[in-house]
Amino acid sequence: MKMMCEASVVGSFGTGTSERIRLSMTTLSQVGHCALTDVRKDVAARLTGTHRDAIAEVVRRRHLSPCPNTHPDIARMTPADIIDTFWNEFKSFQQCTHPFAEPSRWATVDVTQGNSFLWHEKYSLPYTIVLGFVGCHVTSKLCGIGPAERSWGGVKKIKTGKRSHMSG
Repeated sequence: MKMMCEASVVGSFGTGTSERIRLSMTTLSQVGHCALTDVRKDVAARLTGTHRDAIAEVVRRRHLSPCPNTHPDIARMTPADIIDTFWNEFKSFQQCTHPFAEPSRWATVDVTQGNSFLWHEKYSLPYTIVLGFVGCHVTSKLCGIGPAERSWGGVKKIKTGKRSHMSG
């Protein structure tokens, strides 16, 4: 019996040139944030060497020293080992083989509602060395300062009085 899984991993990151941003908004965000079978298949069909290089760069950056990945095996791994482990785990993920072979994992509300972070936290992080860590990080909610607030920092210098405050 062939099982169809319904998710993919690796999300967007927003650093680098406009080409890297364009790549991140197309490939990486589709691969990480969507839990639908048709999108997963589309990503698998369109994943090119350039996209794989961008994904490997995200994995590499997520594991720079001091590495926040607390899996005990990470400390003994080289950067090449980490990326190779990621691709092995990603292949298992895409093909729904061990540890992703359990059909009930793909029928959860996190998959159907697109809650990739929660799915990775429950079903990827405990069973993988690299993929679960990267999946959780790249699909979680962005909590940093937004572009509007950064722009306001420059604009408020030319404003005076009450108009120089964002609230009130």
